[in-house]
Amino acid sequence: MGRSCYKILDPELPHFVTCTVLHWIPVFTRPATVDIVLDSLRYLVSRGLKLYAYVILENHLHLVVQSKQLDDDIARFKSYTARRLINYLDEQKVNYIHANPVKRGYVDQAEHWRYSSARNYLGDEGLIEVCKLW
Repeated sequence: MGRSCYKILDPELPHFVTCTVLHWIPVFTRPATVDIVLDSLRYLVSRGLKLYAYVILENHLHLVVQSKQLDDDIARFKSYTARRLINYLDEQKVNYIHANPVKRGYVDQAEHWRYSSARNYLGDEGLIEVCKLW
């Protein structure tokens, strides 16, 4: 069970979720490790998770997701926060997610970060298909 004081109160609405690695250790620096997260997200999507936006950085990830079993889907993370969003596309959160690698100086443009849904929102193909309609 995850260690978080945040609770998913309304699984019918999208949530902005941040999952952190214990002690902020940079475990997502190798493509093989990131692939584990991507494969897990693909699996959850195949089981009903709606993935609206994502970014995976070296020691944490941000998601905008919705699922009837969202508590169970993210409970395995040791540390996470979840904030309920209103029932339409919250561009502020999506932009925040996509701008994270730019803000950290990893890339000049959000769509250049491979492990992000920024490309999807520009009409290009990303690593995971995302739902852009809320």
